[in-house]
Amino acid sequence: METQKRTPWRRWIVLVLMIAGFILGGIYVPVQPEITVAAEKLIEEPLTENFLGFAGPFYLVNTLPTLAVTIVLLVVIAIAANRSLKKSQQTDLVPRGIGNVMEAILEMLYNMTEGSAGVKWAKAIFPWFATIMIYVLFANLLKLIPGFESIGVIHHAHGEGHAIAELGGGWAIMDSS
Repeated sequence: METQKRTPWRRWIVLVLMIAGFILGGIYVPVQPEITVAAEKLIEEPLTENFLGFAGPFYLVNTLPTLAVTIVLLVVIAIAANRSLKKSQQTDLVPRGIGNVMEAILEMLYNMTEGSAGVKWAKAIFPWFATIMIYVLFANLLKLIPGFESIGVIHHAHGEGHAIAELGGGWAIMDSS
């Protein structure tokens, strides 16, 4: 069996290029625009003037209904999965339906956690990691439903923009003419 000659000089080239990149990235800072999209206020008056005593006014914005629907949906899925797993526990220990799907998702997330953090830390990290991942997954999947998160208030154009043409019955369309 032939042995290949090791060439450790390639590692040094990569290291030098990385260091040069960090130095040049610090000297020649690229233009990075700040892109922010603020949540739209559904009502102009705040729900509370001094939220939590220090956070300032609390407005009803268009992202709060999304938060509520996502949480309600996750609670319903958790209850259905719990019932499915309890039913399978009483019969043949083989999960079916939503219980099987949730078990597969949680096992995948636990294996990812164990692979990243190691066996020692997986039990401590997993509840936090799984909670965040499942919430973000379901919140993003809900955005794929047409019409979801499109709750808002139509404002009349002032200056730039397009005027709003009334269609009747409380419906309106953006007039581009």
